[in-house]
Amino acid sequence: MPPDTQVEMDKLIHKFLHPLLVFSGNSQLILQMGTLLQKALPPEIAASSDLQKLAEEFKARLLGIKDGLHTIDENTLQDKRDRSQINDLEKQLSTIINVLDHSLKTQMVPVLLEIKIRDAAIWALEELNKVNSTSNNLFKTLVKEDFTRFIQGILIKHIIRGAGMLKAETQILERDVEAFRMYTGLEKVRKYSFRTADIGKLVKANIELFEPVLAEKNIQVDYKPRGNLTADISKSDIDRVICNLFHNVRKYGYKGEGRFLKVIAREIQPQNEVEISIQSFGVPIKKEEIASGKLWEFGTRGEFAYESARDGSGVGLADAKEVVEAHGGKISITSVPRGNESDPPQYKVPYLTTVTMRIPKRRN
Repeated sequence: MPPDTQVEMDKLIHKFLHPLLVFSGNSQLILQMGTLLQKALPPEIAASSDLQKLAEEFKARLLGIKDGLHTIDENTLQDKRDRSQINDLEKQLSTIINVLDHSLKTQMVPVLLEIKIRDAAIWALEELNKVNSTSNNLFKTLVKEDFTRFIQGILIKHIIRGAGMLKAETQILERDVEAFRMYTGLEKVRKYSFRTADIGKLVKANIELFEPVLAEKNIQVDYKPRGNLTADISKSDIDRVICNLFHNVRKYGYKGEGRFLKVIAREIQPQNEVEISIQSFGVPIKKEEIASGKLWEFGTRGEFAYESARDGSGVGLADAKEVVEAHGGKISITSVPRGNESDPPQYKVPYLTTVTMRIPKRRN
């Protein structure tokens, strides 16, 4: 790549990364503020972590307000508009109650129930604001301050969740861009800075980063560290590889029930290595795609990676192979069907995909 082009490409990447980092910083600030606000709420107002209990309590509080509307003295009504407001509010509250009731009866997975509770809280607050429930004499005796704060507790919890999601998304994207940077021709030879670090802590940090993102897709995480996981590594590069491999689980994960991410980080002796295994159900990878080695080439994605408009750049595995081999290690991938598969395979069932990398603990 000509020097002028390299400079322009580097400027372009920095131009893209700068707002991303600003966005990540602001997300972290919102997360911090939301967490402080949540801690300041009285225990009886803070949203319960038991979603079934929270939904039941929310429904009961709404029923109390709705029933209270029937006790409003007709003689206190000023005009037809007052009666219209009461009727409209009663109708909306009934609908919200029915939504919560249906959500409880259908035994939704936690992430979906949490979303329903959040949406119901926003909806209820919007309807109460329409009638100025905190200042309108018709309603303020029914809609007490503790109910408003109860809804605030629910929404603050979701502000924290949303800010955590934004923070995670920006950090994941930042690592994706950094992986891509290596293939723009800006660096002819990669530079690694090797120091002793705990790979297990890097894995744990990435699991914590991905937890809100994976929870949104109802992907359960199982992590098992075993033994001494310290090694001489280029910390930022190994961190990026782990992050991008987790990102693949998210992008190419199976969309049915029972989704999971299983991670094992263990010490291998007497080889004196650290092994990381990342396993999940996802789209199939053809045998010939693995056998040919093309999956490890920059810009290459498996045939089924394009299903359902799944995004991807074909950078993650190429970057992982280059980084692991620069550490003197090895990386491999397998993809096997869950249950019976036809011969030749039709790739209609979910496949169990496992990426395994081994990194020497000490450099030669």
